[in-house]
Order: sequence, then C-alpha cells, then structure tokens
Amino acid sequence: MQLIGISLAVVYYYEYSKRSFAEVDSGVGDDNLDDNKNNLTMSEMSKLLNQSISRLDTVEQQLSTMQNEMSKLKESNLHLTKKNKTLEEKLYSQSMSINALGDSVEWKYSAPTPSLSYWQQLGFDEEYVENLNEYFIGHIECVTRRIRRGQCIDNIDIDIGNCESSELTVIDDDNLVLHWKELSDALSKDRSYNAEVSMTINHVQIRSEALDMLKQGLKYKQMYRLNLHGIQWQNNGEGVDFAVDKLQTKKIHEFGWAYSGTLTVSESTRLFQAVLYHPNLTNITLDDYIGMENGYDNLISLLTTKSKVSLPYYGSNNVRSEGDTRLSNFIATNPTTLRFLGLYDNELEDDDALMIATALRHNTNLSRIDLGSNNFTEHGLSAIRRSIYDLTSLNALSDCNHTCECNVIDFGEMKINWGSNQKDSRSKKLYTLLSDRNRAGTNIDSIQKGMEEDEVIQLLSDILACVQRYYRGYDRLFPTPQEFVPPLSIMFEMLRKLPEVHER
Repeated sequence: MQLIGISLAVVYYYEYSKRSFAEVDSGVGDDNLDDNKNNLTMSEMSKLLNQSISRLDTVEQQLSTMQNEMSKLKESNLHLTKKNKTLEEKLYSQSMSINALGDSVEWKYSAPTPSLSYWQQLGFDEEYVENLNEYFIGHIECVTRRIRRGQCIDNIDIDIGNCESSELTVIDDDNLVLHWKELSDALSKDRSYNAEVSMTINHVQIRSEALDMLKQGLKYKQMYRLNLHGIQWQNNGEGVDFAVDKLQTKKIHEFGWAYSGTLTVSESTRLFQAVLYHPNLTNITLDDYIGMENGYDNLISLLTTKSKVSLPYYGSNNVRSEGDTRLSNFIATNPTTLRFLGLYDNELEDDDALMIATALRHNTNLSRIDLGSNNFTEHGLSAIRRSIYDLTSLNALSDCNHTCECNVIDFGEMKINWGSNQKDSRSKKLYTLLSDRNRAGTNIDSIQKGMEEDEVIQLLSDILACVQRYYRGYDRLFPTPQEFVPPLSIMFEMLRKLPEVHER
C-alpha cells in the first residue's frame, strides 16, 4: 500500500511539474516562476507523500476491519448451518418416531412361540427350551418391538443367543424363520436418521433363508459393531459373504468371528483380507477361522499392519513361530495402542515363552496377555513368571513388568499386575517381598548381598524411605491386607540388624 502511495505522489509531482514548466514556456513572468519553484520544494513533496500514505493506511485499516467482520459472519453462518442440520436431524427422528408409534397401534408381533411339548417331541429338553425362549425368541421380539416403536433412534443394538453357553446352540426350525422375518421387516421399515447398528449373534444355527432376510433388513444400515460367535451356517461361504459385506461399512470399529464353521483357504483368506485392510477396526476377534496349517504369518500381519488395533483376539489358529522372533520383537517395541493380546489355544512352545518373557520386560502398555492352552512346560512358564514377579532381589523385582496380567501364571490369592497402575503395582510387589523377608528376619542380609560392609549403613536412610514409599502404594491397593506387616516392623527389623552388620 505504501508503494502505491509513493507512486501516486510521484505522478502528482510529475503532473504538477509539467504544468509549471508549461507556464514558463507560455511566457509567465519571473514572479510566477519563482512561485512555482517554491511550490516544488522537497518539504512540500514530502508532506504530499505523507498525506497520501496516511490516507492509504486508513483505507487499508478499513479493509482489514471489513475482512474481519466478513470472517466472523462466515463463522456465524457455518455455526447456524450446523445447528440447523442438527435440528433437522432431530425433527426427522422425532417425526419417524411419531410415525412408528402410529404404525405400532396396528402392528402386532405375529411370530408364534412354540410350546414346550413341541420341542420335546423333537427331542429337546427343558433347558434347551428355556435357553431358546429367553436368548433367541425373547431377544428378537424385544429389539423388534423397540424398532417398531421408534425407540432406536441413534443406536440399534441386536443381541441374539446365549454368549455364556456354547453347549446350547439354537437349532434352525421353520418356526424360528418367522422370528427372523419379524426382525428383518422392522429393520427394513425403520427410517431412523443415521442410526448405527450393533449386532451380536451367539451360538445360533442360521439357514440361508433367514440369512437372506437379515441381509435385506440391514441393507441400508451403518454397522459399527458385528460379532458372530459359534454360528452354524447352512453354507460357510454365505456366512463369509455376509461378514465381508458388512465390513464395507467404514464406521465399523469392532468385528468378531469365532468358532463359526471350518472355512476353506479361500474363504478364510477373503475374511482376513477384509479385516486387515479395514481402516477403522480397533477390536478384532478372529478365533478358529483359518483354513491353513499355521496362522503365525497372518497374526504378524494383523499386528504390524493395523496400528490402531487395541484388542486382538487370535485363538485356536494353529499359531507356531518355529523360532521366528517377529512376535516377541513386536511386543518389545511397546506399541502404545495395544492393550490386550489373545493367543490362547495355539501351538506356542517354551522357546516362545522365553522370548515373550524377555519382551514383556520392555513393555508398559500391554495390560493383559492370554497364553492359555499352549504347549508350555514349567520351564517356559517360570520364565514368564519371573518377567512379572522375580523374587531374586529387590532390583530384579523392580525391573519386572508391572502392567501386564498373564492368565497362565497362578499367583494364588495375589492379584499381580491386576487393577492398578504401574507405580502402585511395583510398590505392592516390593512391599510384599519386604514383608516376606521381615517374617524370616532376612531383610538386611538380603540387601547386603553384593554390597560392601559400610554401604548398607550409608544407604540406610534411603532404604527406610523406600519402605515407607512402597507401603503407601501397597496401602492404596489393599487398605486392610491379609497378613499385614506394618512398615514400622520392617524398619525396626532393619535397625536391629545393623549392629550385627557393623561387627562383621
């Protein structure tokens, strides 16, 4: 802007000079010439320049003020647009609810509930019928009524089957297909604005006809959770097609496939690829899904490719490392998102246990690892135990993993790395070791190992401070612990032993 002002002033000066010299050429007298010279002094030119610049600065400030006001108006308009959209969504949902309420006056749940005698004639006992009526028919009817009444505006939660008992699978029957139809019709007629669907099906036999109905009902729904556990498909390929299709939903963040039919290599590969390359999955269960001899490579791909995954369950997949270190190396990198790792019922051996034990000492983010039902002997189990609770010395115990629970290690009544942060868990372990040594009267003897005679006395104040600090962490976890040893007892034992140490 200043350059523009200077340019204008120069132009003004040029035009003014032309006019002055023109007057000279036309015969203007000397007196007028002197006046023109006075008009062209540098001081006046400087004044003209300053005035031009000042006026331009004023214009620039006005423009800046106008731009700021325009930006505020744009932000206000954007806010109002978002608010209007939210109101439209609420209005739409409310209108759909009102319509659903109107429809529900005429609608009735028409699928019949077969009698006990009907199932007994087919060879089923009373326990099966109770399971069927409560977990299958009862659950489908409940969610269907909620959808029909417009009560599922933002979230449609469908939970079918008994997740607690794998021995009571609901067997397919013509009467049960009618219940699938009721649910499918309700989903198809539901017009909830942006409603997201969570679906879990446990231990249910699904025929192709019922699956087609379910597909139609979910055709335009956004899935954010899908768990298929213990499903007996009429055709395994159809089950995989259904799962892969639902995994096209970008919003889905949890998916589970467990013990739902023996898949071929092609089927298991299609399912795995759909999971592996989904951008938003964080909770993944792939139990007993593979159609190949060893699932180790797929496990490594899952862990290393999906950086967002926090809860991968990968059991019963014939995982064998055969000396490969990629699994333990990954655990040792201490990935920030990984919270749980399920490797139960696989083919891991003692060498794997040793490598995992070493890796756990470098991991502070993993809160639980499930290694049950693998091929570990006491040699491998003891290595894992020492990585979590090494009683060799206070230093060894301090360097253990203080965050990860491991189900293959039995610590009796002690809850090691359970329900506490790293600092409190470490304090609990150290104070427990000090308490055990106090009962045996060996705290000073144990601490003195590897030290010079005077070092224990020199470090006494620090040792006593640590006892108190560990106790505070221990006390936060167990206000009234069993076999409680007060910190004063430990301190008194140490002080009483000092003369003996000094005389040695």
